[in-house]
Amino acid sequence: MPYEHKMGKAPNDEAAESAWDSIMDIAEKHALIVSAYGGVATLAIPSEQRNAGIREKVLRMGLFELEGTAPDSTESVQPEGRNRD
Repeated sequence: MPYEHKMGKAPNDEAAESAWDSIMDIAEKHALIVSAYGGVATLAIPSEQRNAGIREKVLRMGLFELEGTAPDSTESVQPEGRNRD
């Protein structure tokens, strides 16, 4: 008998993987992915990324332009720990 929870019947693998793809697309667009490999991901909101000192790394990993940099620049002038959220 399939596992049932108060949310109802568990989704099948195809539905769960489709949801995962949607979630990861959103996380990627919003620079929330700290690390991801093999179907496992660590997500963090920007303020927690800054608290951990990794916000700039996350933005670079996602190939986002950093505030205060030219698109071809490798240096950022955005101070670490600045909370803009």
